[in-house]
Amino acid sequence: MRCPGRPAVALCALLLASVASATDAGVSVQAPPFALGLPGKSWQLLVELPGFAMEPVQQLAAGARVLGARDDSGLSVSLTLALSPGDPSPRSCRDHDWAGRQKGTPLREDTRLSAQGDTARVEFLLPGSGAGVQQKHVLLYLQRDGVCAIVHLSEEPYRAQDAEGLERLLASARLGS
Repeated sequence: MRCPGRPAVALCALLLASVASATDAGVSVQAPPFALGLPGKSWQLLVELPGFAMEPVQQLAAGARVLGARDDSGLSVSLTLALSPGDPSPRSCRDHDWAGRQKGTPLREDTRLSAQGDTARVEFLLPGSGAGVQQKHVLLYLQRDGVCAIVHLSEEPYRAQDAEGLERLLASARLGS
């Protein structure tokens, strides 16, 4: 942090001391969001993913993708940017992507599609590997400048009390610089 001129030096010193104290006390200072971008675009998909180990970004023919996991919680994430000039809205991005995913897993349960404001989403459950264990999947769709952005979170085992944490991660997703 760079401090301004003389009148604000005391305030700046106080701020620096409080950050140092918080760090020394074991309080986490918010890390910057993970950013995924495309060449030629002035904006990025930004998502706050504390504790996630992220793999290297894969550059695709018409986009980019990155995978990550937070092993202590069974959470996985996939962030995708895909050029799609035919999809002018988050809802059309969702409908296009979801139509392609219908060829996949037939055992989905409790599938819900929704759209609100500048996002659209799909949620569903899959039977897990153990008795009574389920996987929760949530796909969040955003759109900007002919690009569909997809945040795919999954968790196994999923417990209903984990819903708030998943929603917090999804709420942090945005398109910005």
